[in-house]
Amino acid sequence: MDTSQTLKVIGAAFDGVARPDISLRQFLLTDQKGLAGTVTDQAWLEAGNRRNDSRWQEIPDAEIEECGVVLAHMEAPEFQYYLPAYMRYAVRHLHLDFWKWEILAMTVASLHPSLYPMDVWPHAVAKYSLFTRAQRQAATQFLRFVVESAADIFRPEAKDALERDWTDDVVRDGFDTSVLVGPN
Repeated sequence: MDTSQTLKVIGAAFDGVARPDISLRQFLLTDQKGLAGTVTDQAWLEAGNRRNDSRWQEIPDAEIEECGVVLAHMEAPEFQYYLPAYMRYAVRHLHLDFWKWEILAMTVASLHPSLYPMDVWPHAVAKYSLFTRAQRQAATQFLRFVVESAADIFRPEAKDALERDWTDDVVRDGFDTSVLVGPN
């Protein structure tokens, strides 16, 4: 499948996903200062006020680049909203040199829950709980696109995610920890 077809599948599958209250910049702030407990109310409000999107399709590439990959911190509603923006970014930027591909690498990793240790694995799988069948198919299509089109360094992880996590049963029926192959 080519770039435009992959983008079309992602766009159609995730169109209309509800916008969460937390912005990407607020997730970045949590990533940078949350564990230390140094996020001030003012900083939190400022990060939220810089938000311009009302739909995930409006998230600019510059904001994704600024915030990096904060998908790991998200719960299911936020993940369902922000993941397609990251997948879209990754598909559109395959021409970048591979050492600039933190966003692609982490987006693929966010779709590969069997990479996580068992104590984190249930949280990783829970992120997909709101996905519709079309959204699961779009995530699978994204991974196939990576396998077929990305630099060689990214292909094995995407292929492994397809084989271990995004089986036909999962795409058809949704995620169930008894269906997923757990970490070794």
